[in-house]
Amino acid sequence: MSDRFFDKDKFASEQMIFFRSDQGSSEPDLEVSSGGMYTVYTQYVATYLKSLHSLEPNEDPGFCLRCHEKQAAYDRYLADRDPAFKVFSSYFGTEWTQKFCYKFLCPGISIPCHKAKQRQ
Repeated sequence: MSDRFFDKDKFASEQMIFFRSDQGSSEPDLEVSSGGMYTVYTQYVATYLKSLHSLEPNEDPGFCLRCHEKQAAYDRYLADRDPAFKVFSSYFGTEWTQKFCYKFLCPGISIPCHKAKQRQ
């Protein structure tokens, strides 16, 4: 992970998978259905979904509020640092980028804590 945009000690996990290749999209390991990274990815997703489905729902209002607050903090962190937002702006304009980023990629930013509490 690049320290240029992201703090590796905040909102990061040692379990994250990063892959970089000089061959770009022609990298054999990225081939769908036969590439090594595709295999790792599908195994990761299967393990994640198995873990997710084994959880019991937690509807405690305090827990839900903390989850909303943590997601909002991550969304703000991402919106402040992700270089893709500047690229989106240059291609699609500021108005489109703000709508896309704040309503789709980082919706927690547009949900102040008081509104998250009201949803409970």
